Amino acid sequence: MAKISANRGDIAEGIMGAALTAKFLKRQLGQDPSNMPKIVEKDIDDVLKNFFRGSSFKKFVRDVPQPIDIPEGVPYGKETETTINIVRELLYRDQVVFKLTLPKGAMDFLSVQTNRNDVRDIYRRAILYANTDFTFIREANRLATNAKNDKILVNADGVSNQNETKVDIGLFANGRKIGNQISLKTDKGRQFDQVRGFGIDAFDKLFVTNLGILVDGNVKNEVNSFINKFNVTDAFSFKTRTSKDATGSSWAGLLKKAAAIYYKGAESVIKKQIKSISFRRKLAATIRYGATRGDQDIQLVKFKSGIGYSERTFGPEFETAMENADLSVSSNFTDNPTVKINSGGKLLIQFRARVDARSSAKGYTLFMRNILEAGTGLFEL
Repeated sequence: MAKISANRGDIAEGIMGAALTAKFLKRQLGQDPSNMPKIVEKDIDDVLKNFFRGSSFKKFVRDVPQPIDIPEGVPYGKETETTINIVRELLYRDQVVFKLTLPKGAMDFLSVQTNRNDVRDIYRRAILYANTDFTFIREANRLATNAKNDKILVNADGVSNQNETKVDIGLFANGRKIGNQISLKTDKGRQFDQVRGFGIDAFDKLFVTNLGILVDGNVKNEVNSFINKFNVTDAFSFKTRTSKDATGSSWAGLLKKAAAIYYKGAESVIKKQIKSISFRRKLAATIRYGATRGDQDIQLVKFKSGIGYSERTFGPEFETAMENADLSVSSNFTDNPTVKINSGGKLLIQFRARVDARSSAKGYTLFMRNILEAGTGLFEL
């Protein structure tokens, strides 16, 4: 895997959006969901090339005829069928629009065709999804054969409304959502939600508000007592020359130790409640909201190492699966405190207090995020 100058997650959104756009455009006579024409790498490159010529993409494509039912008694022959097909093709055509909004680094990277040679692994997985996902293929075929003038929009937006929506790639026809809206993760991308901040309020929001567990008051007192032994203001205001200096500092170590006290307390409660139906329903609701923000049409898609992908939807079957899962708890407190919930021995989800560094005018400073990360068990549940 080549090292690139942009974020691979952002790049993946652009490539996936272009792949889905290409699939809407590629049609053939006599197609149905079982034999639609396959897209290839060149189809994605063509979409991106045309988009970056003018920072927009709009193309018209004709509907393909469906089989014709001729009423009994009506004269019929090959010429009749050909005439009807030609009329249909002339009458109906779809407008396909591709919108792409990514951080500047990703847009600059994708705009250069030679750069895209370094992310062909992403191409292969996007192609596989576009050619095999049943729900998407069904919608693409319907719009290609419905004898209507449709306006199709593929909106790959990795910038706008990030706090309000989890949709990375939105699919619309005639102003309405179609199929599954996609939240996309690369093979190394686990995070799907977070609670920013440090201290009891932030930790409570993650575990008490979301999961509904009650962390012992003595644990919270111990956290506060530990925090009072050092100056939190200094911890978050000191500056270093590099991000590594910040995250490797003694201040970062103190923040992690304070979080570990709370996380250990939360882990203790979760272990006691892991078999409870009420806890499992709260866990399902926490994951569902974190992944979808309440949008029932979202599908979480994760690219696997190699060529494959996994997908997860969050309908009623998800809660049922959670209620019946073989769940267990494990943890890791040696670095960023982490509480793990496993399903059948595979990581389902983990809660992690992560100390990071961010740049400012005078150097790097610390900040903490309490993040939710998906494991392979979530997609196999």
